[in-house]
Amino acid sequence: MTVEDISTKFNAAWTAVSAVAAVVIAFISTLVSSPPTLWRDAGSQPIFISYLVTVTVAAGMCSALVGKTTSHPTIRSPTTGLVLAGILATVAYFVLASELSCPFVDNRMSIGWTYLPAAAEYVTKNPQLSCSLLIADFVGDTDNIWPRGQIIGSWLIVLALYLAAISILSTIVVRIMQSLTAS
Repeated sequence: MTVEDISTKFNAAWTAVSAVAAVVIAFISTLVSSPPTLWRDAGSQPIFISYLVTVTVAAGMCSALVGKTTSHPTIRSPTTGLVLAGILATVAYFVLASELSCPFVDNRMSIGWTYLPAAAEYVTKNPQLSCSLLIADFVGDTDNIWPRGQIIGSWLIVLALYLAAISILSTIVVRIMQSLTAS
């Protein structure tokens, strides 16, 4: 057995562990929180597609980062940086998801920041409306309240943070597993 064979088997084993960790964490994260939907007529994307994208990104990131080490003098462990990045990405996701979306029925809907003329007039007449009630009064058609470009922009920001947080958390789990088996 050559060094290349051992290296190939090791990389294949950690790629498999990374994929399993990504699948488990993506499943759990979908149960805990998922990105908001666009507007009602856009239809909600099948949960399987967002789950598949999350698993693919998380597994790829895990495989790419799990074996990396650092020679930076102030960072003692790359895992420390990953934990900080994971906390930052998770907090940023929840904060921005609450700012760039509103609850509607059993989901959150992405929103914009500038009202369309009809919606601006409606809000002027009904200043006490919450975001959720405004969406309900427009029957979930957020694209009749805010421009579609803003809604898509908000959705993409929240989705990117969601994928980053899940991927980093998956990588942290794999790193912990890796350090436990190395001991």
